Amino acid sequence: MAACGAFRPSQHQSAFVSQRSAAARPKRSGFTLIELLIVVAIIAILAAIAVVNFKLAHDRALQSADAANLHTIATALQTYVVDHNVLPPADREAGPFPSHGPEFTQVMNGPAAGGSHDGLPWLLVEQGYISDPKTLFCPKYLKLYSGGQTHRGGWPRYHNFRYAYNAAAVSSGGAGAHGVMTGEVWTWGEDNQFEFALYSDMAPRLVVGGTDEPAR
Repeated sequence: MAACGAFRPSQHQSAFVSQRSAAARPKRSGFTLIELLIVVAIIAILAAIAVVNFKLAHDRALQSADAANLHTIATALQTYVVDHNVLPPADREAGPFPSHGPEFTQVMNGPAAGGSHDGLPWLLVEQGYISDPKTLFCPKYLKLYSGGQTHRGGWPRYHNFRYAYNAAAVSSGGAGAHGVMTGEVWTWGEDNQFEFALYSDMAPRLVVGGTDEPAR
């Protein structure tokens, strides 16, 4: 006999209460496989866009530094001409020293174009026309060749990548033809890559590498 006042639900009532409790509990939520794949794809696209934008910003920063170097070099060359009534002689050997003298006759360790060409005169630094030696080097090559050594002398490898120079021909680290003082640009660069060069008016201009065509 049941205790007085106690309530014992019937089997039907227990089932009804159990169903209501189950209905009251929230359903479990989560990402489906398709939703996860979509999220991963969106993240990958955004990452690819960010990488491209970062590279473009990096290249523009290097170009700006390159142009600033050539502005400084142009001023130094013009000042040297005012002082000496002649352009400074080109260097023939890679390294942090002037190498325009007749004793420098060896080849294949030039200060520009990877060792195959004459470079901007170091005496511009030695005589105070340029204060920072790194101005003589294209920023791109300073980064690219921070390791290794020159073909001779054991200097850092970037000393083979000074701005190229022949009389007054200055460009972004390589070889070319003619001289900018005649009105023709000294050209250098990989095909279809943009490079800076000084013209006869000593104004740096961005040109298509290997040509004298202006960059568009």
